[in-house]
Amino acid sequence: MSTNPEAILAAYKAFGLQGDEDFSEVRARFRALVKQVHPDTAGDDPKLVGKLQRLLKAYEVLRIYAPRRHDLEITPEEARKGG
Repeated sequence: MSTNPEAILAAYKAFGLQGDEDFSEVRARFRALVKQVHPDTAGDDPKLVGKLQRLLKAYEVLRIYAPRRHDLEITPEEARKGG
Protein backbone atom coordinates (compact mmCIF):
# COMPACT_ATOMS: atom_id res chain seq x y z
CA MET A 1 0.00 0.00 0.00
CA SER A 2 1.44 3.39 -0.97
CA THR A 3 1.56 6.46 1.23
CA ASN A 4 -0.50 8.59 -1.13
CA PRO A 5 -1.51 11.68 0.92
CA GLU A 6 -4.73 12.11 -1.07
CA ALA A 7 -5.80 8.54 -0.27
CA ILE A 8 -5.08 9.07 3.41
CA LEU A 9 -7.05 12.33 3.47
CA ALA A 10 -9.91 10.65 1.58
CA ALA A 11 -9.93 7.89 4.20
CA TYR A 12 -10.26 10.49 6.97
CA LYS A 13 -13.08 12.19 5.07
CA ALA A 14 -14.91 8.85 4.75
CA PHE A 15 -15.27 9.01 8.53
CA GLY A 16 -16.10 12.73 8.57
CA LEU A 17 -12.79 13.61 10.21
CA GLN A 18 -10.42 16.50 9.49
CA GLY A 19 -7.23 14.49 9.06
CA ASP A 20 -5.31 15.35 12.21
CA GLU A 21 -7.00 12.89 14.57
CA ASP A 22 -5.08 10.02 16.08
CA PHE A 23 -6.03 6.39 15.56
CA SER A 24 -8.13 6.07 18.72
CA GLU A 25 -10.53 8.69 17.33
CA VAL A 26 -10.55 6.94 13.95
CA ARG A 27 -11.38 3.60 15.62
CA ALA A 28 -14.23 5.12 17.65
CA ARG A 29 -15.76 6.78 14.57
CA PHE A 30 -15.33 3.57 12.54
CA ARG A 31 -17.18 1.50 15.12
CA ALA A 32 -20.03 3.99 15.37
CA LEU A 33 -20.49 4.23 11.59
CA VAL A 34 -20.24 0.48 11.00
CA LYS A 35 -23.06 -0.10 13.48
CA GLN A 36 -25.27 2.13 11.32
CA VAL A 37 -24.57 0.38 8.00
CA HIS A 38 -23.79 -3.23 8.89
CA PRO A 39 -26.25 -5.72 7.30
CA ASP A 40 -26.93 -7.34 10.68
CA THR A 41 -28.39 -4.09 12.01
CA ALA A 42 -29.43 -2.10 8.93
CA GLY A 43 -30.67 -4.78 6.53
CA ASP A 44 -29.39 -5.76 3.10
CA ASP A 45 -29.67 -2.42 1.30
CA PRO A 46 -27.06 -2.41 -1.52
CA LYS A 47 -26.24 1.26 -0.84
CA LEU A 48 -25.39 0.45 2.76
CA VAL A 49 -23.29 -2.53 1.73
CA GLY A 50 -21.30 -0.24 -0.56
CA LYS A 51 -20.85 2.27 2.25
CA LEU A 52 -19.69 -0.52 4.56
CA GLN A 53 -17.10 -1.58 1.97
CA ARG A 54 -15.83 2.01 1.68
CA LEU A 55 -15.58 2.30 5.47
CA LEU A 56 -13.66 -0.97 5.69
CA LYS A 57 -11.20 0.17 3.01
CA ALA A 58 -10.73 3.57 4.66
CA TYR A 59 -10.16 1.90 8.02
CA GLU A 60 -7.55 -0.38 6.45
CA VAL A 61 -5.67 2.64 5.10
CA LEU A 62 -5.79 4.53 8.38
CA ARG A 63 -4.94 1.45 10.44
CA ILE A 64 -1.57 1.57 8.71
CA TYR A 65 -1.00 5.31 8.27
CA ALA A 66 -2.93 7.18 10.99
CA PRO A 67 -0.73 8.45 13.81
CA ARG A 68 -1.02 6.73 17.14
CA ARG A 69 -1.30 8.76 20.34
CA HIS A 70 2.24 7.73 21.34
CA ASP A 71 3.49 9.04 17.99
CA LEU A 72 2.07 12.47 18.80
CA GLU A 73 3.61 12.79 22.25
CA ILE A 74 7.12 13.97 22.90
CA THR A 75 9.43 11.46 24.51
CA PRO A 76 11.50 12.45 27.57
CA GLU A 77 14.65 12.37 25.44
CA GLU A 78 13.14 14.80 22.93
CA ALA A 79 11.97 17.06 25.75
CA ARG A 80 15.52 17.21 27.16
CA LYS A 81 16.82 18.20 23.73
CA GLY A 82 14.14 20.91 23.45
CA GLY A 83 12.22 19.11 20.77
